[in-house]
Amino acid sequence: MTNRMDQMIDEFEVRRVVEGYMHAVDSNDYGGIAACFMEDAALTYAMDPFKFIGGKAVADWMRSFDEIPTTHTVSNCRIVVDGDTASSDMFATAVIVIGESGPGSIQTVGVRYTDDLQRTAAGWKISKRTHAIIWQINNEAVPVGLDVES
Repeated sequence: MTNRMDQMIDEFEVRRVVEGYMHAVDSNDYGGIAACFMEDAALTYAMDPFKFIGGKAVADWMRSFDEIPTTHTVSNCRIVVDGDTASSDMFATAVIVIGESGPGSIQTVGVRYTDDLQRTAAGWKISKRTHAIIWQINNEAVPVGLDVES
């Protein structure tokens, strides 16, 4: 029973890291983004500049998107834990608001995150990530107004 319980706790902790990354991105928590990764993590993203080493590099890059609101939603996640290493294969939908004035546009993107993780003294950390865009839809944003006098 203990082995199965340990396995479930590890899977939960891994999921907490990969979902914690999404929350950190959506809330512009750059320290939280960096904390998800090992300092020497090899990271590949499907957009410029494509490759990074370590979570701090990804967090610094994410600062350039600070004024672009996003919402990430995880659709499913497969986690495999093997001792002090783990893998995560996760699909997500990202909604991105683009435009500096007026309604702008909404980009909805299907994303796949394939991660390798390592158990460290500070908990599970992503040691390798591949970010792939699976599909994308672009639409004009529609302004929403609330009638507060009714």
